[in-house]
Amino acid sequence: MKKVENFKVYCDGACEPNPGTGGYCSVIFKAEDISPRVIISGGFKNTTNNRMEIMGVLCALEYIKEASNIIIFTDSKYVSNSINIWLVRWIKNHKKMKNMDLWNKIWVLKKKHHIKAVWIKGHNGNFYNEFADSISTEVIYRVNKSKYGKYKNINILIK
Repeated sequence: MKKVENFKVYCDGACEPNPGTGGYCSVIFKAEDISPRVIISGGFKNTTNNRMEIMGVLCALEYIKEASNIIIFTDSKYVSNSINIWLVRWIKNHKKMKNMDLWNKIWVLKKKHHIKAVWIKGHNGNFYNEFADSISTEVIYRVNKSKYGKYKNINILIK
């Protein structure tokens, strides 16, 4: 039987203005690591802050291929409550909420992974939360400079 991996992920998103150009970032660790293994960032024009917060989570979940236990650290109560509580209700009751295209993708991944979201206060000294925030904000600049109106980057630090 294959060992189930444990991951922790710090995710954030930003948008300037909101709605406007946005960026997201995921910082992925194996649970026992003290340094990140992967940093995923990206962004789009004509988006919202909430979509970017969700994209940070979605990109991390899509990147982790094998069924795993994943703890998502986010400074978005919208994201943490949606993952832990609301998403099940929305799907069960066939509700069409904002950003359902992204939430439906996360729902599929929740069937593969065991996912728990932990809310952490933003801009409160948590190094990796602030790191993800700074990358998300930097991506906004990159998207605005891009002729394609979008940007994505994956940095693999540890294989």
